[in-house]
Amino acid sequence: MPQASTRQLGPPTVDRHIANILTKIHQPTRAAAAAYATTNSLL
Repeated sequence: MPQASTRQLGPPTVDRHIANILTKIHQPTRAAAAAYATTNSLL
């Protein structure tokens, strides 16, 4: 099995993963997720 550093994910795959994460944390955008994380001391 290839190491993580050698795997390549296409932009659509990354976009889908990010969309799934944003849905799970109930945030509409990456900026909103970052603001939420900062406000709640998660970063």
